[in-house]
Parts: sequence; C-alpha cells; structure tokens
Amino acid sequence: MTDNITNSSAEIRTILLATDGTGYSETALKNAIRLALHHKGRLVITYFADPNDITLYDGFPCYTKEEWQAYGQNVLKTLADKARAAGLENVETILQHYQGEESLNQVASEVGADYITLASHYFGATN
Repeated sequence: MTDNITNSSAEIRTILLATDGTGYSETALKNAIRLALHHKGRLVITYFADPNDITLYDGFPCYTKEEWQAYGQNVLKTLADKARAAGLENVETILQHYQGEESLNQVASEVGADYITLASHYFGATN
C-alpha cells in the first residue's frame, strides 16, 4: 500500500485543522501532525463549532459567548499540546466566533492554508 501523504510532491507549508472538538478530532489531528512533520510545515488549529449545536454541549447550547470561548479554548489547548508532544514545533491556534460554514474559507485564506482538514460530528474527519 502506498502512503499518499509521504509520497506527495506538493509543497504544503500550512495545514489548517478545523474541529468542533468531537472524537473525530483525534484522527484528524494525527493525520495533520503527520503531514506537517513530513513537510516541515505549520499546523493551525481552529475551533469551528456552532454555539447553538446542542449535540456538542451535553444537550444544551452555549448560552453566552464566554461559555463558547471557554469550551473552544479548552479544545484548542488540548489539541495543540498533543501536536507539540508529537514533535511538531510550529503550532498555532485560532478562536474566532462561529459565523457559519463560509467562515472556514475566510480563516483558511487568512492563514494561507495549503491543506484543510475538517473534524466534525456532522462531517466526520475529511480532507
């Protein structure tokens, strides 16, 4: 079986991992770390979740922006710590208020993402 990530000739400098913090984020993070290490790239992790999505917050929406931010900061810190522990040095996190799916394109443009992976309870883990 060939390894598509390590056999790729494309230059990937910035990988954007957008996640809602669900279990799919672990698989997506492992793939993003592997890709970033191979290409000596930068990993940018953004918390990408609708504060009104009750499937994420034990059946209740985040009632305040502060609740959403605290939850998102915790998700980002956990994932960034795991990426650094895996040997990745260039890890950044972004917490921007969720503004729908189109806001992901804006974040990708702002960070100059060459590769985007999405980990979400709705989409699963996709590249």
